[in-house]
Amino acid sequence: MTKQLIVIGVIIVIVVFASQTIVGQFSSLRLIGSTGTVTFIDVGVYWDANCSSRVDSLDWGSVAPGSNVTKTVFIRNEGNEPSTLFLNTTHWNPSNASDYIKLNWNCKEHILYPQDPPTEVTLTLSIAPITEEIKYFNFDIIIGVNKEP
Repeated sequence: MTKQLIVIGVIIVIVVFASQTIVGQFSSLRLIGSTGTVTFIDVGVYWDANCSSRVDSLDWGSVAPGSNVTKTVFIRNEGNEPSTLFLNTTHWNPSNASDYIKLNWNCKEHILYPQDPPTEVTLTLSIAPITEEIKYFNFDIIIGVNKEP
């Protein structure tokens, strides 16, 4: 099972970087999957402000329809240029889960500068009151940076 998850994670990373549309728009990506592996490029996502424990995945636990779940992480610019953070999601399973489950954060268009201390970020998963009987879900989270001109 672990080898399958690693293979899936590697395939996701290859597809993301092979896509000229995504590569052209984003200078660096940080994938956080509910399962799978994570690639770090110019941005680090950590559980602690000391940046000693990297986030490899997020376990949202058991969530009820109509509820919100939050996770706090710390994001640090690990490149050498000022960069603007962005958040996206992909590879939803089941594919219609994104119609009922939304991920937001408190860090829209936030600029990270090299050598700055990590930024505390709250990720909020919101579940719609009616979810078409979705029992289990997973998806990948993309946290990346756009280089500032």
